[in-house]
Amino acid sequence: MVVTACAVACGGGQVRHDAVPKAPEAAVAASPVQPAVDVAAVKANGLAMLTGGDIAGGRDQLLGAVAAGTTDPVVYYNLAVADMKMRDWQAAEDHARKAVEYSKGSRKALALLERVMQKTGRTDLMVAFLEGLNEKLGEVSDVRMALVRAKIAAGRTTEALTEATELLCKDEANTEIMKLIARAYMAMNRSDAARFVLAQVLEIKKDGEALDMLAHLALSEGDEARAAVLFRQAVDLDSRLVDAHNNLGVLLQSMGDSEGAMKEFEAALAADPDDFAVRVNLGNAYRRSLDFARAVEAYKAALALEPSCADCYFNLGVAELENRGSGPDEPSHYRRAMEYFRTYKEMRKTPKGDEEADKYYDEARRMAEKLEQEAAKMREAGPAKEQGTGGEAAPPAGQGTEVAPPSGQGPGSQPGQEVVK
Repeated sequence: MVVTACAVACGGGQVRHDAVPKAPEAAVAASPVQPAVDVAAVKANGLAMLTGGDIAGGRDQLLGAVAAGTTDPVVYYNLAVADMKMRDWQAAEDHARKAVEYSKGSRKALALLERVMQKTGRTDLMVAFLEGLNEKLGEVSDVRMALVRAKIAAGRTTEALTEATELLCKDEANTEIMKLIARAYMAMNRSDAARFVLAQVLEIKKDGEALDMLAHLALSEGDEARAAVLFRQAVDLDSRLVDAHNNLGVLLQSMGDSEGAMKEFEAALAADPDDFAVRVNLGNAYRRSLDFARAVEAYKAALALEPSCADCYFNLGVAELENRGSGPDEPSHYRRAMEYFRTYKEMRKTPKGDEEADKYYDEARRMAEKLEQEAAKMREAGPAKEQGTGGEAAPPAGQGTEVAPPSGQGPGSQPGQEVVK
């Protein structure tokens, strides 16, 4: 340093080498302590919001519990339900798997997972997950049975039948396992074997599901009258059988009993308000009963559940075409019908050449333009001559109103018409 060199040269005293005092260090601000998440409170709040209809808010609350590290299967189960309502199928699948895992294979969680995986068509992944879970948990009967159901859904019926038979050997009076064996036989088109097993189930106990399965066998053989009787017996025993209510409603509708059909569809929705096929079928029943306004409501509710349903727009178009109301006819419902038919064609990717939709669209346009022209003439003629006109009648109900079947789907599973599941 300059000072040191000068002192030595001048013969001064020894330079002191005391350490230079350090500048005071700035105090480091302590990170604010994050309050611990009250998982129980968050869970309760989330469940209350879901119950009250705030699906998005309840879901966010439960996601907060997940972020806090909860392993509560109830949280994951209800998250999966909320995900399904919001059409987030990947999240629903993930959360349903967690619900099954953390509940160690509870029957309710397994049923939810089956529903989600069948919706997404990822039954092979469900088989793999359940095989891993079964190995991890050991011999859990409900998991083994869910695995058998998954293999049936995935088309691995021979494996499913073998495993179900092994389970029955350990519990020979278990009617749930017996029904699984019957389902495997049905999937293999071995109707007589399935019917024999189901008869054994009914000897042990009255069982709505077994009757429902027998009804399906009768239906597959073309015996609709017998099927209707069996579906009725099934729902009388177990009102929660949504598909049995739905199928009974379809059969009653085909027999001309629209009122009875509507009751069955409404009973199905009481058990499961989110069943898309039932909403469509209820709309069809209303339309055939000439209650077009309620038919429109039912089709819109179906669309809310399945926004990709092109046939719902076709059905809406037909219903609006006929939805004249009780007063003088007016053009607005025809204009709505035109818009629905346009949307249907866009979703079907057939902007040209859809004969059925084009026919209805042209009729709706003709009627709308005719009524608009008549209204314009009335206005020109002055108030003294303004009297309502009924215009021309829409096509008679029941004529030309059948739903165009979706391409690539077999009969009985078409979302635009009666759906038998």
